[in-house]
Amino acid sequence: AQPDDEKQYWDQRFRLGGKIQVAEGLSAHFRIDLAEVQWGQQTSTKRGWNRGLSSDQDSDRQIQVDRAYARWERDYFILNAGQAFTSFGNQIVVDQNQFGFVLRLKLPVVLDLVYSKIDESGSLNDSGENDDVDFYGGQATYKADNWSAGVLLAQINDGTNEDDSPGAFGFFGSFNFGMFAINGELDAFFGDGGQGPTGSTVDAKGVQLYLDAKANILPNLTLGGEFFWADSYSDAATETQITGLTDSGSWSPMDRESGFADTFGTLQGIANVTGGTAKGIPEFDPSGNSAGSIGFQLYGQYRFLEKFMIQAGFMYLTPNDDDLTILDNVSVFNAGLLWDCLPNTTLRVGYNMSNPDFDGVDSDNAQGVIGQLQLTW
Repeated sequence: AQPDDEKQYWDQRFRLGGKIQVAEGLSAHFRIDLAEVQWGQQTSTKRGWNRGLSSDQDSDRQIQVDRAYARWERDYFILNAGQAFTSFGNQIVVDQNQFGFVLRLKLPVVLDLVYSKIDESGSLNDSGENDDVDFYGGQATYKADNWSAGVLLAQINDGTNEDDSPGAFGFFGSFNFGMFAINGELDAFFGDGGQGPTGSTVDAKGVQLYLDAKANILPNLTLGGEFFWADSYSDAATETQITGLTDSGSWSPMDRESGFADTFGTLQGIANVTGGTAKGIPEFDPSGNSAGSIGFQLYGQYRFLEKFMIQAGFMYLTPNDDDLTILDNVSVFNAGLLWDCLPNTTLRVGYNMSNPDFDGVDSDNAQGVIGQLQLTW
């Protein structure tokens, strides 16, 4: 084991959000995190005087603004301007908390048009390496009583010399009938994927499929299964696999209210062993070697005694092309218990175990235990 293989820490966040009604149809929204810190991470050596600093001790995190935007809403449209959250489809390809504009046209087919400023590249001077990185995208969605369908199209425009300008288009939909529900999304990527190992620009590639089917067996029991598939790409000198354009962690199949997210486990850490590049959505390329993936997850949720719920999930992923990586497979087990112990108060306890299997490399299971107390009002 390496010295940093074991971590134990306390983490806290005080979140405050609100809405100010300025006029009819015009409002201002905000969300602020106060003292989002890990206990004991401070630069001062004076005992008994801890301030809330980030884990890397580089910046003060006593106040962090997540959302700050104005909303203008009329009968046929909604316009958001400022720092706000936006996502497309199942929050796989586009999932961002960015500065920009979001226009929703409330037509029979709802149309969302988004522009966001991702990065000013360190300077307001837009030349060379200081040129901007912008996001442009849209989605169209139609919803009926028991089904919905939509299409998305988006691209990042990187004006710097990095040439990291991937784009994506996709189709998504859901269908509910009785106790059953089906949800899915098919995405494809294009554009430039940045600089490759030889220093030249590589193509952004990717075709991936996500399916989810679940059934409410009883009013308090849900069982389901998910399927993951992504194509592989073998020429690292000219192409690289992309699994998403923007990612703020909203899509997390292993986190079913237990407190665990995929980034808490080792899916993204597998690339440290394979020599690949960790993806924001690792389910579609767990190796990080553009080897794609084929896999599934089985999950269940059961609520009992009104205030308790247990959940569990088992995920298994293998590369689509195992000739491109030393990763043979990875299995992940996740379990959690929720207790609504008081009004507006929930206690969560979760356990996560990830077991990657490499060709020719010994590895141990990675395990994590998390406890979370959440108060909302």
